[in-house]
Amino acid sequence: MTDANTVSRPVIIDGEITPLGEFDKALLNSFAHDITAQTNRFDNLAKMLIGLSIAIPGLYAAVLRLTLNPNVSLLQSPLLWVAFVAWLLTLGFALVSLIPNQHTIDPDNITAIEHYYRDQAQRKWRLMSAASFSCFFGICFAVFSLTL
Repeated sequence: MTDANTVSRPVIIDGEITPLGEFDKALLNSFAHDITAQTNRFDNLAKMLIGLSIAIPGLYAAVLRLTLNPNVSLLQSPLLWVAFVAWLLTLGFALVSLIPNQHTIDPDNITAIEHYYRDQAQRKWRLMSAASFSCFFGICFAVFSLTL
């Protein structure tokens, strides 16, 4: 296995072979670092969504408890149930995105490594998109349960 920092790949321009310059090496390293850091950014987003999916329903339930008449029950409102289910789905999607997938790849095959990082980022993107939409719809249904 070769390290990308120690190997200088030549560039062929008009039949002449020239080694990569320092700027080109820095660009390649930056590109590789950006690809590998994508999953970390999605993990940070998942952690924030977990906090939101715990805090928003808790605050919402506390506000409902303090502001409503004790004789009135909002538990009969289907919109309120949908809101809490949406927040539960948000929590589930965010937690599932933090669970790592085990893959066996050939460390000498650059294409396999790129596919691994791309597949991980796509998986996390799908789960975070679902979690974000679920959180948004939970907030919308919570507002609608109060107004309708």
